[in-house]
Parts: sequence; structure tokens; C-alpha cells
Amino acid sequence: MIFERPDWSKAKLGAMVALICGCLSARLDGGPQLGPILSWQEGRLVGEARYGSAAFKQVVALINGYHFDEAMGQVEQLDLSNTDRGLLAIAVAGHLDAPSADRALKAAETYLRGAPEDSMEARRLLNQVEVYQALNRLVMSWDQSLPGHTWVPTGYLLPARDLILDGHFEQGFQMLQRDKHQPFYVLTIWQTASFLAGDDRFAGEYQRLLDEIDSFLPRQSDRLDKVGQSQLALRPLLKKVRQYEWAVLTIPPDSLLFPRAMLEPMKTYYWWYRQMGGERPMARQGFEEIKNQIMPKFPDSVLVKIYTGQKVPWGKELRPDPVPAGAPAWAVDQVELQRRANQVVRWWFTVRQAPDGSLGGGWEDDVEILRHFAVTPIVLGNSVIESGIRRLIDGVWASGQLVNGYDRVLKDIEHSSEMSGDTSIAIAMDYGDPLYFEHFLKTTKTIFELHTGVNQFGHRHYRSAVLSATEVSPSHPFDTNYAGRAIRPAAMVAWYSRIPSAVEVLNGWSKSWSDAALAERDGKPAGIIPAVVAFDDESLKGRQTWWDPGIGSLYTFQPGGTQDEVIGKMLAAYLVGKDDAVLEGLRAQLKVARAYRNKSVDGPEGSPGWAGRLVAASAPWMATWYRTVTGDTQFDDLVALDGFGKFLLSGDPKDFLGHSGDLNRVRTNLPMITSEVRGTDRVAMSTGSLLGPVTGSPVRITEPPTFAVTWRDVGSDFAALVRDFNATSVHAWVYTFTDKPIQPRLRLWRLDPGLYELRIGADSDSDGNWDSTDIQTITFERTERLSEIQFELQPMELSYLEVVQIKAGPPFSMRMPDLAIAYRDLKLDGRPLLGRAMKGQVVVHNIGSLDAENVRVDVHAILKGSDEGSEHLGELKLRRLAYPSDLVAKTTAGQFVWKPKVPGAYIIEAAVRSGDGVAEIYTGNNVARIEVTVDSSLGD
Repeated sequence: MIFERPDWSKAKLGAMVALICGCLSARLDGGPQLGPILSWQEGRLVGEARYGSAAFKQVVALINGYHFDEAMGQVEQLDLSNTDRGLLAIAVAGHLDAPSADRALKAAETYLRGAPEDSMEARRLLNQVEVYQALNRLVMSWDQSLPGHTWVPTGYLLPARDLILDGHFEQGFQMLQRDKHQPFYVLTIWQTASFLAGDDRFAGEYQRLLDEIDSFLPRQSDRLDKVGQSQLALRPLLKKVRQYEWAVLTIPPDSLLFPRAMLEPMKTYYWWYRQMGGERPMARQGFEEIKNQIMPKFPDSVLVKIYTGQKVPWGKELRPDPVPAGAPAWAVDQVELQRRANQVVRWWFTVRQAPDGSLGGGWEDDVEILRHFAVTPIVLGNSVIESGIRRLIDGVWASGQLVNGYDRVLKDIEHSSEMSGDTSIAIAMDYGDPLYFEHFLKTTKTIFELHTGVNQFGHRHYRSAVLSATEVSPSHPFDTNYAGRAIRPAAMVAWYSRIPSAVEVLNGWSKSWSDAALAERDGKPAGIIPAVVAFDDESLKGRQTWWDPGIGSLYTFQPGGTQDEVIGKMLAAYLVGKDDAVLEGLRAQLKVARAYRNKSVDGPEGSPGWAGRLVAASAPWMATWYRTVTGDTQFDDLVALDGFGKFLLSGDPKDFLGHSGDLNRVRTNLPMITSEVRGTDRVAMSTGSLLGPVTGSPVRITEPPTFAVTWRDVGSDFAALVRDFNATSVHAWVYTFTDKPIQPRLRLWRLDPGLYELRIGADSDSDGNWDSTDIQTITFERTERLSEIQFELQPMELSYLEVVQIKAGPPFSMRMPDLAIAYRDLKLDGRPLLGRAMKGQVVVHNIGSLDAENVRVDVHAILKGSDEGSEHLGELKLRRLAYPSDLVAKTTAGQFVWKPKVPGAYIIEAAVRSGDGVAEIYTGNNVARIEVTVDSSLGD
């Protein structure tokens, strides 16, 4: 096989193809052959009308009509030779739209082995099938996620090949030998040799590569592992290549299997350059070479279209159609985006997810999808997706890769923080769940005691940009913007519980970065958040300059990139502690942005003009985040430049720009965000535009929640547009495309405590005034940080909703206890049997920031469908359950005894409460239930 190098002429390419493929030119009678009997042209089989055989033509027509199963049936039934049957089965396997190549290839192998021994064509075709299957098995022996490969490209293959073809064999060969100890080394040499096959100019080099392969292939042994056994299968193929001119090392370009064989390598190259960009130019080269050979053969294949840059639409049915009269355009777009996002995410959690929760990209990459996938379940609810996220998070924490709540392996902070940082969204998704809170309590302890410290200037900073669960490397003694990802778990714990040490981590780190932004030193202008801060002396230049510290491209000055990790924590610290000083640095940067917004001044890297221009470009979203969290209006001129910000200021739905950006990215090329993805950190699906309208706050889902509201029990036909909110009110438009009323649960996150009224009624003209006095009014009291109220929403009618305080209540305490119990904390010692006493256990947690006094736990057995009430099984009393002041989980366990008297289905319920009347953070986690069945069999 040969790939076209960009600088080769077509004539040179043609000559090279002829040389390499010349070994395929033998006819049955040994005479010259003008070309293959069949070939692919624009997705169709074309070529000789095989002896005028009607049966042969019939099967060709079926394949060209995409009737693959029928074609395989006719191959068996019609009057055809085994050679013809094998060739046509190969055609089915090679067609890019055939659903499975394996079955057709197995059939082809059977037919070709049954052909006459002197059939040269059958031998040649069988050789291709054997090569395809052997190389595919070898690849899959070390990576099961790579089906259909005939080889796996390595970083050295193409550069080494080009050196060899240009006459520099030793240099190219030495390059290949860098992978000498890798399991794919034999395959790389094998592939390189195929480029030289049939070219007399490289006869010596070709033989040397074959000798190299021979020296590395294993001999027969009972102790070979899976990879070794797969490599052993190459030995007879190597022998055949040395013995016969018609034998091949890889699938030649004129083979009907070629497109199928090269599809996976083309994809691999594509995802390499997609991920690595300029760092792997050979990846783009390899992709272009293969693409240019496959595209003419199958130009109408969906995958070929997608990989060659075309946009293939999908999911037209997911957009409401017909649109009901009066349905606002923003609601139509929002529901379409929500449905599309949910379909993609459901695919990952129902098709791709393994039993251990993983998604196939390695835990570090798998967790990155949560940055987009967690939006709809957190803000709108979706039980299927929530379950998938839990399996992923539970899998990470059960994998053994986290120790003390953090990555056990020493790495740079961007990568070492991914597993704990990204999974911390669980605290927002499963609010009050003690398991997840205590996971991240471990991480917070590691951050507090090991990763960060207070330096000689009184600032809390990360000690290093390279760390693990047990070690902080002195090699990179810098705090970076990316530390904002690493500190996420502590920020979440502080946000939820207000445990003093967690709050100190969040506030102290945020205030330190605020002060660094205000500083003017090491060439950095005042009012600019720097890229790094040295822990010991607070230098801002790292090893080079303040904007490029010299510790890698990830850690440079990026106002539009990694600064969100710092700004998000500043805003969270403000919400938690109400310390305005943590925002001084952000305000200073916004003032710099304003000063340079309308100026064309620039300057050399690092200059005030250069930095001012960069922060001005990113200022609109920063200002909108700031306005949403603080309510401060001083930067509204910058907020007005932001897509959601303009609507935030006017409250007019006409100013809401909608979801067009996210929709344009998700309406086409579905396989590129599902089945074709090679790295789970590259699922390019954006759902961020849902956050502002649905919750009132556009701050990213990975930050501690700044929502005004979220929603439950709404399904994917519901849309919301939050107009405004403050500490005592929320106003929003809501709409559902269902044909019956629904009963949404409105979750309230940031309102002050007190007595409230929810009012909702029709508002057909979107003016924020009800069309009539016929409105639904519900009075309720808000006593917890997260509270819910349910209401009825009429179908296909734009409604205006407001929640307004009518009487203030006592303010929430900064610190409160939080007793918690989950279903996994309630267990029985075995299967319940009628009349047999059995023991059970219940575990209670305190995940708050004050000790809980006079704790009482009651356990009941409730017979489902019975009016006889419940049976009290036991009571646990505890004078005090401490809170985790030392960042170590605080629990207590009690036992109970149950002797079932009646068979049937039961609910075992445990409820915990405090007897001192002190309010808790959340009471939604005070009851746990499990279901069990008692059959009629008597116990011993």
C-alpha cells in the first residue's frame, strides 16, 4: 500500500502504486491482468461482468442497492463458484455501510478455502482476508476499543517511512527502533515493509525489515500471552510473503477490503491531530493521505462525508414540529437543545458505559465529559443520565486511582486534578448525599494539609504545579490558574457545609489570587490576574515571564481560558463568606478591560496594552458572571456585550439570543460526539447556553452552584427563561410542549428565608404581566438553603411565574449541622424470612458544620399495600454527633432487630432528626428507605 505524500507528483504516485501493487497482476493462467475484477467507484461495485454470469451480476446489484443480508443469502444459494462466492462476500465486508464485516469475512474465508487449490485468485483473496483478520486480532489484543484496524499508526511511522523512501534508510530505521520495546513495534515494522514491497530500488531494505520482523515474532510456546499469541499468527503470513510474489503484508489499495481496512487508521489519525494539533503534524498528513484514497471509493458514505468536513444533519424529529401557536422561539430552541443533549448523553450511559462505570477513555478523560453532560440532569433532572453519572463517579472512586481523595500518581496539576475535580459535581447533583460529600471531604483534607499552605506573606497558595495524593514536587513551586480545578472539591465542601477549614481554603486561596491581580511587579501590570504565583517569594514570572512562565503551554496567561477556574472560586468565596475583598482583583481586571475596550492600542507581549486588549476580549462573560452573583451593576456596560448579559439587563425576551451556537454544534455529525469519539475528553458537545435562561446564572456547571432556580419533574418538553432574581424574588417565563398539564418542582437555591408566594398565569405577549386575574397562587415557607415548591403548568401556554417574599424569616446561620442518611446506610444481615429474627444496621452522618445534639434515629418496617401502619423496629439515641471539623467523616451506627410476622413486600425506613430544634442545612437527606420481600417460607 502507498500513501500520497503532499510533494509527490501524480505521476510519481502512480508509478509507486504500480510498483507496489505489481505483485497482484497475476491471472489464473499466469498472464497479464488489466486490473481487478471488481473495484469500488463512488460507492458502487464496478468491473468485469464475470463471464456474463447473471447470478454474479444479481449479487453485485444487491450489494450496490445496500441489501447486504439478501446479498449474502444469494451468494450461498445461486450457482456460483467458491472463488466468486468469496469475492462477493469480501465485497459485502468491504462496503463501508455494511453493518458488520466479521460475518461476511468468515463466510469469505470458508468459501475461498473450498476453492480449487490451483485457483491463484482464490489464494490471493484468501491471503487478503487472512492478513486483515490477523492484523485486526493483533491490534485488538492490546486495545479492544479499536475494531477494524489492520494497523495502528504510531508517531514514528510516517516520518520514518518518508526518510526511507527518500533514501535515508538507517536514519528512518533508527527512528522506528525507538518503539522497540512496545507491543506494537512488530506491526510498525510490518507496515513500513509494506511500503517497500515490489520496489526493486528498496529490495535490500525490504529484506532487512522482514528479517527484523522475523527476529521479533515469537516462536511457538505455551506461555505466550494474548498479544504474543496474536503476534505468532503473523509468522505464517510472513513466510507466505517471502515465498510468493502475490502475498501481501497489508491490504492493497485495489482490494475491495481496502476502504474498510483503512477506515480505522484514518479515524485514529484524525483524532490524533484533533487532540494534539501542531504537536503531531504527521497525524494530519496521515489523515489526508488515507482520506484522499477512500473518498473517491465511497463519497456518499456518512462517515466519509463527516471525516472529509461535510455536515450531516441528524435528529430533525427532536425539534418541536409543528410549533404550537404562541410558542416562543427561545422555548422551541431550548427544548430542541435539551432533547439533543439528552439523546447524546443517554447513548454514552446506555451504550458505551461499562459495568464498572467507565466510558472507554481512561478515568482521567472519562470524567471530563461531566463538564457538559452534567448540565441537563443538574438543572432539569433526568434519572437515566443521573444514574449514568453516578456509575461513572462511583467507578472512579472505586478504581484505586484515588488515594486520600486525590490522584495517587504524581502529575502536573491540570491532569492530576481531573478525577477528583470533575466528579465533585456530584455534590450539586445529589445535594445532601453523605457518600459524595465525604468523598470530597477527603480531597479537601489533602488540599488543606498537603497541597496548599500559607506562605510568609500570609497568602494561601498551592505549593506546586506538580502533585499527587501524597506528594508535592519541588520541581514546579508555583500556584497556577489550573489550581482552580484542583481546589473544586474544597470549594464544593465549603459551599455546602461551611466547615471552617474548607471555607478557609476557598476564601484564603481566592483572596490570595485577588491580591496577586492587584499587584504590579515582575513586569505584570496592576489589575491583571497573572498566570502563576510562586509559593515562596510570590514571584509572578515563573521561570521566564509573567505571561509565559515557562512551565508548559497549559500554564500561560489565558484570560479567555483557564482564568474561569480562578474567577469561579472568587465568586464562590463571596457567596460563602460574603467577604467582598475576594472580588477586588476581579473588579480591577474588569476596570482594565473597560479602559481598553474601545482602544486599538496594543504593544509587545506583557505590556499593559497587550494585556488590556486580551482581558477586554473576555470581559463580557466575566462581567456577567460577576453581575449574576453579586447583583452589582457597575460593570453593566460590559455585561451588555455578553449574549446572555444583554437579556439579563433588559429582561426582554427579544434580547435573549437563544441557543443557536450550541444548536449549530450539535445538529450535525452525531457520530463525532458518540460512536466515533476516540478520546472521551474530546466529546465536543456544548450545553452551556442552557444555564443562564434555565437557572438565572450562566456560571459554569463545574463551579459551586450560583443558580437562582433549577427544575424537576419537567421532562424534555419544558423550557424556562429566568428574567431576574434577587434575595427575595424570582421571575421567569415557562412553557411546556406537552398536551397535558405537568407538575414541575421548582428548586430554590438563593432566596432568603421567609414566607413566600408563588404566582403563575398566562402571559401570551411576554410582557411580564398576566393576561388575566386567573392565576395560580401557592403560599409556602422557605426554611432551608435548598427548598422546593410544586405547581401546575398548563400545556402549550406561555406562563409567567414569580416567587415573591411576603414576610422575612430569620436569616440562615452561617454554620448548621446536617444529619444525613442514605439508602446504602440501611442494611439487613441476610434475606428476611417469615418468623425469623434478623439483625439490621443503620449508619448516620453529620455533614454539616456544627455538632448535632440529641440525635434520634427511628427504624420502621412498612408493609406495602396494608392499612395496618408500620412496625417500629428500633431506636438509636445519641447525645451528640460531631461535625467533621478535622475534615474526617463523622458517623455513628446502630443496630435493630426485625422478626417479620406477615409475608409480603416491605419498605424498611430509617429517619433521623435532632431533638434540640436547631435548623439543619437540608432535611431532604434525613430519611432512607430500602425495599425487601418476605416470602411465606418459615425461618429456622
